[in-house]
Amino acid sequence: MTAELINNYTRKQAKLTVTKTWEGDDIGADAKAGLEITVSGPGINPDGAEKNTITLTYDQLPWESGVLPVGEKYTVEETNAAGLNANYTLVTTGEDASTTEIEDLEITENGVTAELINNYTRKQAKLTVTKTWEGDDIGADAKAG
Repeated sequence: MTAELINNYTRKQAKLTVTKTWEGDDIGADAKAGLEITVSGPGINPDGAEKNTITLTYDQLPWESGVLPVGEKYTVEETNAAGLNANYTLVTTGEDASTTEIEDLEITENGVTAELINNYTRKQAKLTVTKTWEGDDIGADAKAG
């Protein structure tokens, strides 16, 4: 008598979620609408021509992937965050630094969330005003008032 034992394993799967948070000065809805996010990694876009990359826009967020193998690693990156609005600067250093790229994000059994955070500050400029008097002199007292 012979017994054949077969072990069949199925790799655990979970989802990747991409969220977006805006902090600091408001750069405006039109600028936010122009944001692009690229998610790359094994099988992230099974229906697309490029199976390992998908590009999202702000209006697609929050976004949730299909099921992905636990243990695989993915990269989530905003490709144009710094140039969304010419009047604002993306904070990239310090305690309030933006998170615009997450590399080696590993899928866990409970899934994983890539939280992208953009913190902007409005650019400041200096304005200097000078006054020039022309014509007949009206006197210092008149100019002071």
